[in-house]
Amino acid sequence: MASQLTNKEIIDPERPFANSPSEHFGDGPKGIVIPAAQAVKGYSKKDVETAYKTSKELLVAAYLDPKVLVDGRTDGFADMLDPEQRKHFLKDLDNKDPSKNTRGWVTSFAPGFVDLVGDVIKVKGTISAISAVEDGDRQINVLWDYRIVYAVRPKGKSTPVDRTMQHVKGAFQFWRDEPKGKLRHWIGDTSYETFNSLCEPDDDFLRPDFYSNGGGTGPEDDPYDEASPKLPDGECGVSGDV
Repeated sequence: MASQLTNKEIIDPERPFANSPSEHFGDGPKGIVIPAAQAVKGYSKKDVETAYKTSKELLVAAYLDPKVLVDGRTDGFADMLDPEQRKHFLKDLDNKDPSKNTRGWVTSFAPGFVDLVGDVIKVKGTISAISAVEDGDRQINVLWDYRIVYAVRPKGKSTPVDRTMQHVKGAFQFWRDEPKGKLRHWIGDTSYETFNSLCEPDDDFLRPDFYSNGGGTGPEDDPYDEASPKLPDGECGVSGDV
């Protein structure tokens, strides 16, 4: 997580992504561009197509749904999970223990903290499918890596307008329990880094640093630099302009 420096630019609410690299990102789900499916070892082209389709639906539900983003409502996302994983997600949603809290499986701004500016969220990244083996069983792993930029303003106010980024990456796993059984899916290892969000409290809700009160330390980190190393878990740095 990274707070932001002072001397922020004034952002036009009519063009909230102007003069930012995110201006050239895709708009919402259109930014999640699915490649042509190809069969992988143990799974057909149709299986991979299904895995891609489900993966995009999960990404949209987790990171682009206004109900999740602003209201914190995760019903739609939870309904998409495998029943076994759904139980775990709901049981530990907003757990006070940061090591157990599953709120970070989705992007949610703190309750009552922001309104979205406009109806566009900017998205750029990659998604691919590979064959993998876990516990001796063959599966499809869909690997994804996205930068997602949100234009926001303080709840109930017209200004200031600001941008917050989530850099999320992870894997969705797909497999069958039986050769002709239903293709199941599971959220595998996932990591994220937030740019322009207050460092505290550590509850996996985003709180854009509208007034540069952040509290982060260290050198400025460019949110758009793909070569920039991720901060260690639990550390809060300083973000350049999103």
